[in-house]
Amino acid sequence: MLASFGQNPRKKPLFRLVWAPEVTIVIGGYWEDNGIFSYRRRPRYPGKLCWALERWLSGRHYGSPETWAAATCTADGFASCGSYPANGVYECCRLFDDIPLRPDTLTEVLRTIHFNRVRTVAEAKEQHLQEAQAEEAALDREFEERWDESHGVRRGLSFTHEGVLQNTSSEVEEYKSRLAAARVKVRRDEFSAGFRQGELNV
Repeated sequence: MLASFGQNPRKKPLFRLVWAPEVTIVIGGYWEDNGIFSYRRRPRYPGKLCWALERWLSGRHYGSPETWAAATCTADGFASCGSYPANGVYECCRLFDDIPLRPDTLTEVLRTIHFNRVRTVAEAKEQHLQEAQAEEAALDREFEERWDESHGVRRGLSFTHEGVLQNTSSEVEEYKSRLAAARVKVRRDEFSAGFRQGELNV
């Protein structure tokens, strides 16, 4: 079940399920119980008797070895959070201390975490562009529908005031261009067919 959600560069699953009391981390520094500086392994989830879902993160997520040392080393030179995770590290995604651990609940949590991961700037920009293009296309369709309602006996065709049948496609595009150039804006709820906006202050 976990393997289907991908692997890290070391060919291990991106997600793993662990029994919380068995997970430990390395802590370095001064210990008051014996008054010395040393490294010790301590419980990562103290007091938790449950399963934990963890996700692998690359060491780059924590910066470089230099920035790691600058952020975690104590004044006495001990790495308070252990050595730099050059091979990556598993971080907690979810503790199953409030809901039962069943295949269906685990699958739902995995899907939520996996498919709602943080997007890149390029992904966010692409989504914004697509939404803007979709909105513009919808406005164009509405414009042309309203034009068809008030002009022409057949779609794409209309009569001039001299009674000449003409294609309105170029006319519509020309009119939209003039509107855009004039920067005229009319509230949607005040828009009337035929562009009879004489009573509006636009």
